[in-house]
Amino acid sequence: MKVSTLVGSVRTLEKVDATTLKLSTAYKINKILAECKLAVQDFEQRRLELAKTHGELSEDGQMYNFTDESRVLFSEALQEILDDDVALDIKKIPYSELEDRLEVAPAEIQFVEWFIEGLEF
Repeated sequence: MKVSTLVGSVRTLEKVDATTLKLSTAYKINKILAECKLAVQDFEQRRLELAKTHGELSEDGQMYNFTDESRVLFSEALQEILDDDVALDIKKIPYSELEDRLEVAPAEIQFVEWFIEGLEF
């Protein structure tokens, strides 16, 4: 899975995690979410290092400012990270456990299909 998919998956998984599911399914979702959050922390650290390298911290310390040139360099380096593959040690959840209990927008399918076994169209 690409890091970019992982980042989007956390938001969708947090939404799923807030729903009421059978205990065993809720436990599985919670474990997948925890694994994803750990991987996203690594991404956020790398993103922050890139911002430090290519940008300048604002006076209030809230954000990084970039010149046009440094913004391009930052964006290119960030895209390389987002395109990296990441492997997670998770157990897929059978579609039958989520079938009528999970509501996601069509744009969110890419963020859940990787951990649902038997999700076929």
